[in-house]
Amino acid sequence: MNQLRTGRGSRIIAKVLGQHRPRKEPPVRIALSFILVVALAATGSAQYAHGDMIVLDQNSTSSTWSLLGITPQGQVYTVTPSLTLSAWSVMPAPDNRSMWVSGKGINGYTTSSVAPDGTITNVNVDFNNLFGAMDVDDTGAAVLGNLVGPELLRYQQNQLTTIFSGSPLGSTIGGGIDTASGDFIIVQSGSVVRATLTTPVQVSTLVSMPSRGGTGGAHYDPDNASMLLGYGTSLHQLSLTSPPALVTINVSAGGSIGGLDRDVRNDEFAIAVSGTTPRVLRYDGRQQSITSIIPLTGSAPTGVAIASSRFLAAGAPATPGASFPMLVSSPNEVGAAYVTALSFGLSTGAPLPGGKRLYLVPDALFQLSLTNAGIFRNFQGTLNSRGEGYPILDLPNIGALSGIRFYATAATLYPSGIGLVTEPVGITIR
Repeated sequence: MNQLRTGRGSRIIAKVLGQHRPRKEPPVRIALSFILVVALAATGSAQYAHGDMIVLDQNSTSSTWSLLGITPQGQVYTVTPSLTLSAWSVMPAPDNRSMWVSGKGINGYTTSSVAPDGTITNVNVDFNNLFGAMDVDDTGAAVLGNLVGPELLRYQQNQLTTIFSGSPLGSTIGGGIDTASGDFIIVQSGSVVRATLTTPVQVSTLVSMPSRGGTGGAHYDPDNASMLLGYGTSLHQLSLTSPPALVTINVSAGGSIGGLDRDVRNDEFAIAVSGTTPRVLRYDGRQQSITSIIPLTGSAPTGVAIASSRFLAAGAPATPGASFPMLVSSPNEVGAAYVTALSFGLSTGAPLPGGKRLYLVPDALFQLSLTNAGIFRNFQGTLNSRGEGYPILDLPNIGALSGIRFYATAATLYPSGIGLVTEPVGITIR
């Protein structure tokens, strides 16, 4: 990070931009790995759509549990009543076409994917890994925290690998990637820890909190350049300064806060709350206020994620001398124009037309990436029949680039204005 502050990254990139020419090979179609193993042939009651909240419901007295959906208008429906697990975590898959859920089933701990029509596909069943924390890192891999053991794991190319085990890691009840640094911030019983996703992975305690079990969550908040944490009965804003600053936000939750996610359509958070009055909150981070409450009578919501909200993801590690692929994925926007941009810095949001916000700093790298030429291949184009675009950054073969961090975002464009603007994605050159 010190390299970025001194401008070293800008000088190195700028030095080679005029010399490097795009390669002759055709654009590479990015295939982000998505695991489909054993179809359980379970069909849901309604098909979830982009922007719907997908809610984990642990309220069951049988061997199956429900996955709920909530439309942007607040209508509650059942995605599927046939989860074979009591789910603890949920997130959009890296390809943005299904939801990954993880929990405890009658035959062990289970991680499954759920398609929009409710079809459940089994991904992994074992007795060791109950993932209470999930997010996607800057290589396009899923990073997972084990709720039943002090472990961090990475899932990529159909392989699950333990990347850290032991103290100070404990039972990970929620977690998310800090976009600014790329670290995995984990909420666990009694503390918040930071995992630097380098080799080897380093884990350190950031702050201590009262011990408790149950569920929780963490997600980067670009409007406040911090992490929003769900723990206990309230929200917490964690500024990753030195020393870290933890501020409790009083949102009158009146119950146990579970997983949370951010909706890029309106920049609000969805927050699951269980207890005597189960519900999902819509929370405005800029105003630190609840914008609406959606009751879920008879349910036990432990987590929530926004369907199809992972519009931009990396497809591989960024390394000098190699092509760095990204995936723009918006299945509901087939044929839309898209544009991708890079920057060496993050901001707390510059207003764009239509109420959208840009969280990149408009520096020299930002301006160069908009040229859609040279090392910036397919940075502008049209989403194909799958609603996908494949921007590629051809990194020069300069070893001094290693360690430099940059940020990416993408937007869809229409004659009437801007469609969607993705959350910023942070990438460290390895």
